[in-house]
Amino acid sequence: MRTWTFIALVGLSACTEDGASAAKRSDSLEISTRPTPAGTNEALFDRFYEPETKLALPTPSGVTVKVEHFNPNLPAYKFRHLFEMGTVEAPPSVFIEVWDNPTRQPLDDWFYENMQHLLHEETRISHREVTTANVRAIVLEQPRSEQAISLAFAIFAAEGRVYRVSCTDADAELNNFNRGLFETVLANMEIEVAR
Repeated sequence: MRTWTFIALVGLSACTEDGASAAKRSDSLEISTRPTPAGTNEALFDRFYEPETKLALPTPSGVTVKVEHFNPNLPAYKFRHLFEMGTVEAPPSVFIEVWDNPTRQPLDDWFYENMQHLLHEETRISHREVTTANVRAIVLEQPRSEQAISLAFAIFAAEGRVYRVSCTDADAELNNFNRGLFETVLANMEIEVAR
């Protein structure tokens, strides 16, 4: 069986109180993936596991993942972890930001306290289950305008953390790379994976 490979780029950084980078390290990991079988819509992919956040992300062939970790002493409204997913040839198209939520504030309360700025007159709001754990998410769709590309966000809470998965150029059809990767991540990411 023929296999494909991709490079997952992992950048770890530690930030000081003012957000400046204190240290940065980049590693390359080569992971083997299998191509999608001819005649099926079912994508086969490997999983990229990040131990500090205990996230396992679906990584279709050709997808890169860059990870940054930030100082846990920063104010609570700042995210602690950032994942950027895309390809070597193009800028990242899917982003995952992770906030600590030690008081386990309910999702709706946390959202209106921290993410209300994402709501605009044209924003479409819906709810759906995401991840392999079927967690309830608030989904925002911001259509393309003359000034900006379309965006999509899925925000959900689980196990003392809040996650925001974002997609650029989200109005594109599902077979578009950006939207397809966004949907794949939402459906197949695993949270709190013990390894």
